[in-house]
Amino acid sequence: MPPQPQQNQSYTEYFQFVQNLMPFPSLTVMVWIRPDLGYRTVGPARLIPVTVFLVVASVLAIPGNAAARPVDLLIFALLSFAMGIYQRVRRWIQMNQKIRWHSYYIGTSPFDFRFLPAFCRRNRRVARFVDPLVVMAFGLAVFQFSRALGVWLIFSGLCLRAYEYSVHQRERKLTLDIMDGLILSEQQSRMVEEFEATSGWLSHKDDNAIATGLSDDIQSQITISVKQRKGKTNKNTIDI
Repeated sequence: MPPQPQQNQSYTEYFQFVQNLMPFPSLTVMVWIRPDLGYRTVGPARLIPVTVFLVVASVLAIPGNAAARPVDLLIFALLSFAMGIYQRVRRWIQMNQKIRWHSYYIGTSPFDFRFLPAFCRRNRRVARFVDPLVVMAFGLAVFQFSRALGVWLIFSGLCLRAYEYSVHQRERKLTLDIMDGLILSEQQSRMVEEFEATSGWLSHKDDNAIATGLSDDIQSQITISVKQRKGKTNKNTIDI
């Protein structure tokens, strides 16, 4: 029995680790189909590792695998890196122009047409389902000419689907937390109002409490002086 929580924890950690890796392969195709990625989405910390991996894998696969055409994958990796840097520079220029843009935005689908029904455009359904399918279909088409590039595109499409799913789950959890917070705040406000109305604790005076503010005699003198000043002001007004 004791080892079971450890196994569940290790599985959760492994699943989280795999989820954290999904943006890297996805980014190689996102920079091509989504020209509005956020500034930090196309950061060097994401572009450089996947580019280095593809370059090393392509170079090592060239000898003896000419039929797979790993050179195409190498060219694709370098061009994807260049596209990512280009988008990052554009976001930086837009930030200097005071254009509001979420730095972690994962882009808008090029297939999110306005004539589509509202159901399809709601909750990023086009970006979550159509984009990965298009990428995988394109990978299948390229596989006939370049197996290395085709396999990578299919894999990137699967990673894009998993990445979109994780982002959607995180945003939905955040929305639910905000809704729960609003409900709890309304309940707390209602409880405070009921407590104030029934207990009268604000009107209760504690004899042992430290006095603050003005005493009654000083307050009465201030009131009399104010009335006298008002009377003089009214008299002067009448005389004029």
